Amino acid sequence: MPSRPHDRARRWLPRAGVLACALLAALALTGCGEPTPDELSGHFGPGAGGTPLSTTPGNFLTVPITKSDGDDVGTASYDSTAWTAAGGSDDTFDTLTNVADSQIMVLTRITGRPDTPCRFQAAVLARDDGYTIQKSGPRKNDQGLDFYQVNLKNGATHLSVFCTQLRDNVGVIVTVTADANAPIDTLQVHYLLNSIRKS
Repeated sequence: MPSRPHDRARRWLPRAGVLACALLAALALTGCGEPTPDELSGHFGPGAGGTPLSTTPGNFLTVPITKSDGDDVGTASYDSTAWTAAGGSDDTFDTLTNVADSQIMVLTRITGRPDTPCRFQAAVLARDDGYTIQKSGPRKNDQGLDFYQVNLKNGATHLSVFCTQLRDNVGVIVTVTADANAPIDTLQVHYLLNSIRKS
């Protein structure tokens, strides 16, 4: 699978030190003739298509989401029969690859309210890497957590970012990249999004 979209997505995952500039960057780009994206809203739902979910509970693994001092603020779960985990470093908790669905998913720590880091990452990808912002808006998962989602596209590559706040102003951004026009709103992706919960 090509790694270029994933590498770029990870390069622009926001860190705590740059989030103070996030809103300004997003507003600056919006003021430069960018069309207003169609809005997303509502519950994620179960998703559709892609690799079916495992029927064996033991195949679902849990990833801790922590603050920089190691204190747990939440968890996320995924189906290990579909995703291969590469582990994490620094603020990245896990990098998951689903070869069958042509998807890569990265879970990374964020600070601040959910819409700010999502808007920032989308704005930078649009400015520097040629992505077009398709849709954005507030969402909610099965645990009752409020998310913000932005969908982008660059040729045949689809990329979505999902952000939520968990505890003590700390949250997680989930970046999903799908190549060759593969869908992002699959059963496997929505299972992980709906599994995210506060500790």
